[in-house]
Amino acid sequence: MIPDETGCDRDGPATVSRRTGQDRIRPNGIGPNWFGQDRFAPDGFGPCGYACSGYETGGTGPVPADRPPRGPGPHPSPGPGRTRPTTPHPRAPARTPNPSGPAGPPHRQEPAPGGPMLDETLLDAPDALAQADRRGLLRGAAEAGARVRTAARHAAEAGIADLRPEGRPRAVLVAGPGTPAAGVADLIGALAGASAPVVPLRPTGVAPAPGALRWALPGWAGSVDLLLLPTTDGSEPGLALLAEQAYRRGMTVVAVAPAASPLAEEVNGSRGLFVPLAMAPHESAVETAENLAASSGTLWSLFTPLLALLDRVGLIEAPPEVLEKVADRLDRTAERCGPALATYGNPAKTLAAELADSLPLVWTEGAAAGPVGRRFAAVLAELAGLPALAGELPEALTAHGVLLAGTYAAGADPDDFFRDRVDEPQALRARVVLLRDRPAGGLTAAPAARELALGHDTAVSELEPQEEGDDLETLAELLAVTDFAAVYLALASAGVTAPPASP
Repeated sequence: MIPDETGCDRDGPATVSRRTGQDRIRPNGIGPNWFGQDRFAPDGFGPCGYACSGYETGGTGPVPADRPPRGPGPHPSPGPGRTRPTTPHPRAPARTPNPSGPAGPPHRQEPAPGGPMLDETLLDAPDALAQADRRGLLRGAAEAGARVRTAARHAAEAGIADLRPEGRPRAVLVAGPGTPAAGVADLIGALAGASAPVVPLRPTGVAPAPGALRWALPGWAGSVDLLLLPTTDGSEPGLALLAEQAYRRGMTVVAVAPAASPLAEEVNGSRGLFVPLAMAPHESAVETAENLAASSGTLWSLFTPLLALLDRVGLIEAPPEVLEKVADRLDRTAERCGPALATYGNPAKTLAAELADSLPLVWTEGAAAGPVGRRFAAVLAELAGLPALAGELPEALTAHGVLLAGTYAAGADPDDFFRDRVDEPQALRARVVLLRDRPAGGLTAAPAARELALGHDTAVSELEPQEEGDDLETLAELLAVTDFAAVYLALASAGVTAPPASP
């Protein structure tokens, strides 16, 4: 028995072997597939091309029941060639691997009281990730580029390209259920800037079920305003009533929803403009609605037709050639973040591993990074069960400064180094995620943010776009990386691998 770096005893060093797979790019450039199967899918979702690599680990023995508890006194040396960690927060100990192997069902564990415990071996096991991904979240994230192309075609077929607006709307109102509509409204507001105010309409009701939600127009809304209704369900009676109310006031109504939904019948025709939701051939409308929270692909199915519309009315620059660049950027980002790539070369997996057992403080800088950070915080809580806070620099330094100086600081507990990594759960500690879109002019609060975090022994993760481009392309890349990271954290966290029960 030898002690490992976490202070626990094990039978011997774990052996790790990896079969590296070669990445294959799809011939039509749509995006990656990590399941090792080429398939042809109609409606723009072409064959997939990631080759999977296996990952095998040797087991680590359980901690003996008679091992004496660790205390503040002296402890045996780690042995020659091994050193104890010097970071304020060592990672949780390695857990017993799945006895069925990487190809079997994912190993299920109870979630830690302080936050989700990440099984980092699962991140480098594409087959095990595929087994754990019962809701198709990774596939949905990888199909974002294809969704943009299909949604743009649906928008053109609906007649958006032929619109000849008489002028800009006075205001844009956005109504829809849950995280999707809030994210779309936030993204539109960031891109529109000062062109027109973007007003999200929050629902009311006794439950989050589609039939219980209601929306109301503000008293000032009238014929010079534009109402957008993005939804992956389309069966909400409240949205149909809202469209009827807007029609009586003479407002222009545009809805993006499944083709056979009641909202499509209400809006289509003389009462407004309807664009069918772009869905993957293997998904139903119910599956699309359930998986939207973490799937950037489905988010872009809602967002893209509205971008084409707002380009026609002069609020946002998003012509067809720009949307094609966005789709290409999403494809390239999906290749860099795919499950076949190892964690050390995968920005999404790296970010997921860094955020385990932490309280993420997402600090954003730049117009495009703001809505991405807020969506990232929402998805982390909704999918991975990890609380997160988002704020824009430089105000975030004041808003979150007390958190870094209090009990959530990494150096708040000097005895944490001697904590038993098996019997004592790790407390939630803050970790700063610096999300930037490279603001122009050289004015940045990033140095002050790093100084504040490191001054309180708090680690910092930084994420910036890898390619140059306009705000829409930058936003697309940051959305893709953060959505992939949230999915990886959810799949590799103990106790979060099973899909939620249907309401």
